[in-house]
Amino acid sequence: AASASWSRRFCVEAVSFRDGIFLIGGGITNRNGFREVWRSTDGGSKWDLVAQPAFPAQRGMGLVVHKDPKRAQASLYTFGGYGGTDNGGYGATAWRSDDGVSWELIQQTCAWANPSVRSWGIGRAWSGVVSHRGALFLLGGWHHFDGPHKNDVWRSSDGVTWEQVLASAPWPRTRAHGSVVSVGEHMYLLGGAGYDQNTMDGQHVQARYAAFSDVWRSRDGVEWEKVGGAPPWPAEEVSECGTSALAHARG
Repeated sequence: AASASWSRRFCVEAVSFRDGIFLIGGGITNRNGFREVWRSTDGGSKWDLVAQPAFPAQRGMGLVVHKDPKRAQASLYTFGGYGGTDNGGYGATAWRSDDGVSWELIQQTCAWANPSVRSWGIGRAWSGVVSHRGALFLLGGWHHFDGPHKNDVWRSSDGVTWEQVLASAPWPRTRAHGSVVSVGEHMYLLGGAGYDQNTMDGQHVQARYAAFSDVWRSRDGVEWEKVGGAPPWPAEEVSECGTSALAHARG
């Protein structure tokens, strides 16, 4: 692996896996993205470029650690993402890695894709993805020419076969970039962002891009409840993609 520092980028995904922090994808312009995989084993001080997988350069992909009940160990999974206009637009693929270095395409077209979309790919990006109670859940997401925001919920045990468990969740349809975590019996959806769809003309978004400050939770992805009142952090107008956060225990 080449020791270096990754270049500046936005909409990057990061996760704690095995003995390191893995940083994947991201972009620098609206036309393209990165397909690099970087790993740090010292808490983020030093980074090594460990892979440049065959999956398209993407940002806003779903990245998660999940243990398929039929497999011996937990693996890294990526879903969808946006490669920019130079790299196929919105993806619908699923990839898996047992070590973050070697990657396998496990599904070319996930069931949550929309083959009827004629521009910029058939998948979606900036979905919330979480491993919860033995299953993968994919929440909402975005495609510029398909919706554009979504509030559906999909479930899979292996990342290959997906079923839609909810066509329209009670949280607002204008939803992408939200953080999803599994804590105890519940998965939690925190925040997110989207356009005011009442001010769209059908082709180009004419509204400000605003962030949400709500919290929702569910045991099964089907029944959702809004948690409490407004959190202490404010909902603001935003200009770009959200941030990622993770917990990592140094060895």
